[in-house]
Parts: sequence; C-alpha cells; structure tokens
Amino acid sequence: MPDFDLFIKKNVRPDAYRDLFDRTFERQWIEWEPETLRMEIPRTWGVHPIEEVFEKIMALQTFLRTDLFWDDVIAFENIVLAFNDLFVDPDLVQQALPREIAFGVVVANRLNTKSDFVQDIVEYIRASHREEGILVYHPELKMFQPEYSDDFRKGIAARVQELMAVGSQVHEDMSEEDSVQVQFAKTMDCVLYVSDKMERAQ
Repeated sequence: MPDFDLFIKKNVRPDAYRDLFDRTFERQWIEWEPETLRMEIPRTWGVHPIEEVFEKIMALQTFLRTDLFWDDVIAFENIVLAFNDLFVDPDLVQQALPREIAFGVVVANRLNTKSDFVQDIVEYIRASHREEGILVYHPELKMFQPEYSDDFRKGIAARVQELMAVGSQVHEDMSEEDSVQVQFAKTMDCVLYVSDKMERAQ
C-alpha cells in the first residue's frame, strides 16, 4: 500500500502510522500539536487524512506519549473507539462494545507498552460485557473476566471455554444447551471481529 493510502483508508493498524512517522519524523512527532500534524501530513504525503484516520493518529499519539490508556477510563474509551475507526466524541460516554475493546487491547499489546489497568477501566470492561450479556471474554481480556459464583453461569462459562479450544471444529448444529450456544456465539463474534480486523489491516 502506498504511504498516502494510509491516510484515506480505514482498517489500517495504528502501528503502521507509528512506523511511518518514526521513519519520516523520528520520534519528535509524538510531541506535536494536532495543528502541526494536520500541516505536516499533506506537506509530506500530499493528502489530507480522513477524519477517522486523523482521530486514530491522535489516539496513537496519546497512547505513546502518556499512560492515559491504562489510567483514565475516558481516555481508554476514546482510544479504543479511534483504533476501531469510529468517531470519537470526547464529551460523551459512548460505551465501546466488547469486541471493540478486545481489538483495542490487542492493538495496544502489539505496540509493546503493556501495563496494568486501573480498576475503573476493569469495571468499564466488565460493564460492557454485562450490557451485551457476554460471560466469556475474548482471550486477550480473559484476565478481566470475573469469577462467577453461581453454578449456572459458572457451568456455562466453563463449557464455552472448552468449546473455544476447538472453536473451528464446532458447528451450529452442535448438541449443546441453548444458553451455551448463545454464549459461544457471542464470544466467537468478538474473536472473529478481532481476527478479521487484524487480517484486513495487514
């Protein structure tokens, strides 16, 4: 993909911008103001970035320059949404979906700055999953999945995790309880969303 295409297409991973900017501007770009980036991108590559791309670049800059992704729940949400090519409204709590959170965390881990989240962000992740009725989290979010105290949810979660190990071999006609099938489908939706976005973003 030509460099200028990175600024007019979605589904480009943030690390592609990091690598391009580091080669072109070294690391000084991380400290630039948004106005400077808006000026330097068209001056260097002859193209104005679409808004989703520019928001992703701004989110990447914040991610690399600060610890807000790990320490501030609003910054976490905004960065996750931007990494997913979604519009960000910093004045509104938009509640990222579990699959969007999973992709954001996968991307963050790829950027090699893995750290621990504050409890507010852990609770945000859990609230998103509760809202969507998901018991078993994406493998990259497994450390945030709560321990279920009741036998019903505990049994479903355990069975779904077993099926996840052979997910590619399990079909819609599998002989499982309806609740297990529903939970398996929800978890696999997150897994496939992340893998699809990672593959398309190559």
